[in-house]
Amino acid sequence: MVSAFAFVVAFGFAAVFALGLAATLGFAAGAFVFFLVEITTKGLFRFLGRLTPKVPIVILPRLVFLSPFPIIVVCLDGLNLIDFYVIIKFMFLHQHPYKPFIQKDTTKLIVGTLPPPRFSTGKLLEKDVNFCYGSYYNSLWLYIDKIHDLKLRYDNSTEAIEERKHFLIKHRIGICDIVESAKRDKIDASDLGMKNIQLRNILGYLQQYQNIDTLLFTGGNSKNGPEYFFRRHLKNYDLKLEVVSSQVPRIHQFVIPVVSNISEISHKDEISRLARNDKRIIKTISLTSASGSANRAIGSMPLYQQLKHQHPNFTTFDFRVMQYREFIK
Repeated sequence: MVSAFAFVVAFGFAAVFALGLAATLGFAAGAFVFFLVEITTKGLFRFLGRLTPKVPIVILPRLVFLSPFPIIVVCLDGLNLIDFYVIIKFMFLHQHPYKPFIQKDTTKLIVGTLPPPRFSTGKLLEKDVNFCYGSYYNSLWLYIDKIHDLKLRYDNSTEAIEERKHFLIKHRIGICDIVESAKRDKIDASDLGMKNIQLRNILGYLQQYQNIDTLLFTGGNSKNGPEYFFRRHLKNYDLKLEVVSSQVPRIHQFVIPVVSNISEISHKDEISRLARNDKRIIKTISLTSASGSANRAIGSMPLYQQLKHQHPNFTTFDFRVMQYREFIK
């Protein structure tokens, strides 16, 4: 009986010793991993930054274990386990769903950024039209509808798309948004939320379609707006916008060389020389954005305040219709 009891006690001590040894080795391995993470943090961040979807890292005190996809984090305070959780966050790749809509005789080009993400995912609302500026709440087509009394449809039908194409072709207006794709932390339509932005070659389209003489920006030079991106695009070719009128809507112009393919000319000095010798002048108009966030800016404009005072029922919608009427006709 005594020997059996002694055996149980001895076995118990041996088991506790083995568990203690395993725990010690485990914590030693954890400390070693922690050391590796500490000395390779920058390299690890660079590696994770290339992943799609991108996984953000949060540095926590005493970070020990890290597995990048998804990130599994174990936090220790001394030898006490204080937190364990999984972090996984995907960046949304916002790809433009529509190719540029341009005809051989197009003279004006509407240039924006990206439609709301639901147009890329195919989850349209009831009044959305599956075409450029098809968001009912963007209102661009509402302004055009009002100006030309088109009585357009606002639904997901093919007929609604064809109505808009017919108008554009008849009035020699094209659409080519400047952003091809961007990544987003949040799936929304905010221009400021765009990251890793890929731009379209607007100058290349201007060379391909020689009748275009006017660009209609659906927004101004605020960060990540169409004019903002276009200025950056021009800078790659040592070109820039020159002020024609500083009154809203602001009007600029720029000169491009008349060549068969601007992408074939890599040296910006050569482009600048060609632009001076064989001029083709393109005008740009920065229309007030159709988004609801621009209403505050409209409300601060002296002209709007004057018209609102004279006509109390005058709205920001009426103001845009008045502004757009001069250029979309």
